[in-house]
Amino acid sequence: MMGKEVAFSIVAEYQGKEQDIFNIYEGISMERFRIVLNESALLLGALFLLLILFVFLFLRFDLKQEIRSAYQLSFGAFSIFWITAGILLSVRGLQRMVGRLINVDELGVDSLLLKIATPEFVSHGLIAIMLLSLVFMGIIGYVIYKLTKPKRIFW
Repeated sequence: MMGKEVAFSIVAEYQGKEQDIFNIYEGISMERFRIVLNESALLLGALFLLLILFVFLFLRFDLKQEIRSAYQLSFGAFSIFWITAGILLSVRGLQRMVGRLINVDELGVDSLLLKIATPEFVSHGLIAIMLLSLVFMGIIGYVIYKLTKPKRIFW
């Protein structure tokens, strides 16, 4: 994603000529959206590296129960985050605030980008992100369980 295209542009042939589908304001909005996504990806990557570092350190000092407790706490915080995000993003004023991050106000009512990215489209996208993050939490939980599984004699 990072640095793939200089400008957001989709070209279609119309009456024998190539024309941009989206106007300049829509391009600027999508560039800002790409910047937000890139910054989010960098932040999540850094947090994932910290997670790996701390799990390695905790395993080195044989603090397996603390790793499991921390994961359980993080899963609770994860659940609270998604419930709160769902409630907050259903409020119209907060939707506008998020829209201002990518300059939705400048697009106008006849914007093709706004016709494509309807509120239903955005809510489906958020549900997909939530499910994907739930899958990642499950994978991380499985790995942590396998790394910290207590030694048992008969089981």
